Amino acid sequence: MPGSECIVVGSGMAGLVAAARLTAHGHHVTVLEQREQAGGYFGGFRNDAGDHFDLAVSHLLGGHPGGALHTLLHELDLEHAVHLEPVDIADVMVIGDRRVTLPTGLDRLQTSLGVQFPESTDDLAAFFGFMRQFLGDDGGSEDKGRFMMRNYRRGFEEFCTATIADPLLRTALAMRIQCDESSLMIMAGFFTECYAKGMVSLRGGMRTLVDALVGYITESGGEVLLGAEVTAILAADGIAHGVRLADGSTRAGDVVLYNGDVFALETMLAEHGGTGIAVEGRRRGHSSLSLFLTLEGADLSRFAGAARHYLTDTDDVFETYRVLETGRLPHHPVIKLHFPSRIDPSLAAPGRDLLRVEVDMYHDDDAHDEAFYAEYARVIEALVARRLVPELREHCVYRRVATPLDYLRWFGHRGGSATGWAHDVDNYLVRRISQRTGLQNTFITGQWGEYGSGLPQLIASAARSISLAENWLRKRAQQ
Repeated sequence: MPGSECIVVGSGMAGLVAAARLTAHGHHVTVLEQREQAGGYFGGFRNDAGDHFDLAVSHLLGGHPGGALHTLLHELDLEHAVHLEPVDIADVMVIGDRRVTLPTGLDRLQTSLGVQFPESTDDLAAFFGFMRQFLGDDGGSEDKGRFMMRNYRRGFEEFCTATIADPLLRTALAMRIQCDESSLMIMAGFFTECYAKGMVSLRGGMRTLVDALVGYITESGGEVLLGAEVTAILAADGIAHGVRLADGSTRAGDVVLYNGDVFALETMLAEHGGTGIAVEGRRRGHSSLSLFLTLEGADLSRFAGAARHYLTDTDDVFETYRVLETGRLPHHPVIKLHFPSRIDPSLAAPGRDLLRVEVDMYHDDDAHDEAFYAEYARVIEALVARRLVPELREHCVYRRVATPLDYLRWFGHRGGSATGWAHDVDNYLVRRISQRTGLQNTFITGQWGEYGSGLPQLIASAARSISLAENWLRKRAQQ
């Protein structure tokens, strides 16, 4: 079985992780990436001045000892190549005139919020008690199983409303949710990964992780081909034997791992009589509008130390996200701000500071064009300048906007994150999509499969696709 030819379509993080681990298992791996750089949403860009911007990810989960990222780097002997810096303050929420700080560490976070919201200590005890149960801190695996069965159909908003009476505190605790009708179990996992286990930044940005994985694959005999768009899967009798590229060339393979847009995969598989992917009626995840800004000669030291700042004037984040799901713009948007050079000064040229601003969106083909996004970007930037970063008015020397239309051009769909499906109960826990497809040896890797949000889930999805692929190869070898 070692020495099999494996094709990985797409070089997003799950694709690179799968390719690296398959290479470590002795297979020959070819990664086919349609863009001219690897990494997908974990990629980034530099401007002419040398400022390095991460496209959609600034901090990672799973970097704690024993975590998914930490374990991956250890297994591949890449700890020397990727330097993980623990984050002390996960989030700062600026809600109206109130500033709420959320440090890492579950006990520390609960204590801090108890000081900031002394009238809500009982509510906080209930909220964090649930999160500890989710982690399995109370009771054994049998208790954990019963706990999951009791709660797997619940929504995150329902839980927060029943647990936290203060709307401002409820918004602070829920601000990190995705712009979807989120499943409680998915968001409890996200919450505990962010705050209980903590986040890390990467010295040098996300590019260092992408480059380390690409380097591992190529130095171990694999290939990462850029500008290689896959347009068809070649198959007979329910088994894939390779792929066709946009230039008409073909690549042969014993197994195919697909790390791209699942709707494009569905179209390719339909040519062979059945997709094996239940996508009908499922909701895509949200997209986003991002502004990449450089400020020169400004003092932004007050933003140092926190992974992310949030800015909003609403105390009901759930209502804001409900409005967004209709394609309309909320009266009080939730704005996410990253100050990466305040954590890693090497990302910016001397005397400069980087700022990435994001707002969640649901793209509407009939209403949202380039002009719409250009105007909305100006509105968001003006709001940030008025409420939190007045230096933008006089010190901004670089500005670039990325819209859902850009994501469509770059990645084949309009998503503005690494997430494929919306995080609701129906998508993730009632009608879970398998990583198997209608072809026996073609498997989905990445978050279009059955996993939730964050790097640990991408790594888990890659591991599952590898297991499926190697099981198939093993059975074929025994025939």
